[in-house]
Formats: sequence, structure tokens, C-alpha cells
Amino acid sequence: MKAAGHLAGGSLAGAAVAGAAGAAGAIPGAADPLWWAVFATTLFFALFPDVDTDSLPRRWFYRGVLAALLWLAWNGLWQMATLLAVLSTLPLVDHHRGWTHGRLTPVLATGALGAGCLWWRGDLASAWATGGASIPAAHLVLLGASLAGWYTHLLLDGRFRLFPGDAR
Repeated sequence: MKAAGHLAGGSLAGAAVAGAAGAAGAIPGAADPLWWAVFATTLFFALFPDVDTDSLPRRWFYRGVLAALLWLAWNGLWQMATLLAVLSTLPLVDHHRGWTHGRLTPVLATGALGAGCLWWRGDLASAWATGGASIPAAHLVLLGASLAGWYTHLLLDGRFRLFPGDAR
């Protein structure tokens, strides 16, 4: 699927995830920036798997990475800048529809991302000890948004059959 299709699908998924999380009371409504962060996270991950090929999402992704690196450098956050630089090159180590299009990759990558964020903040041990009960609901919503966005991309690319009779 082309970038426009993933943009539309990601936008629809983002509105659905943010709307459902808002309706469930896990995050505030659409007037709050967190609602839009959930929407943007879903949209980002709906576009992310195609940064491994020359595409519109790739160009915008690396423009955003460049802006973030410049901001981090300006503010002296060298560890974060280094981490972002390393992580942003990972999609480039394989061919198109390589590891970024794997069926289990969203679960593994999101789990690693969540654990990495907890470790970075020093909360990994308490989250492990409490079975995740100490993780704020909004953070879980953001992790769910990344999963929803990534799986939206894979679904639109035909990596899953919706009905048993679908052709591969």
C-alpha cells in the first residue's frame, strides 16, 4: 500500500484508539494534549514500518529525527541524542518488508520500548515487582497505540488474512 493509504488508515486507527481510551477514562478527552499524543503515536507507528524503503514516510521520519537530534544537542542531552540516532538507523539494517513487517515484531519491539523506558526512568524493578500495576494508565495507552498503529500498517499491507478465504 502507498503512503496515503497508511496515512488514512493510521489516522482512522489513531482516532479510534484515542477515542476509545478517552471514553474508557484512561486518558482525558480530545481537548487534552495527551489525547493527541495517543493519536500521533498510533499514526507514527502506522507509518514507521515503511521507513526501510525510499518513501514519503521515510523522508518525514528522518526530517523529524534530524529536528529532534538538533533540539537534543542544543539542550545538551547527548545520551538521548545518541540513543535516538542509534534507534533511528535500525530500520535501515534490513531490506523492505524485512524485520519491520514481521508479525511478532510489533509485540517484541513495543515490549522492548516499554521496558527500555521504564529502565531509563528507574521504574523497571517496581513495575516488575507489582506486575505492571505501578505503570500509569496513560503509558499503557501509549504502548497500546504503538501496537495498534503498527498492526494497522501490517493489516493494510496484507500481512494478515481477515477471512479464511482471502488469497495470500
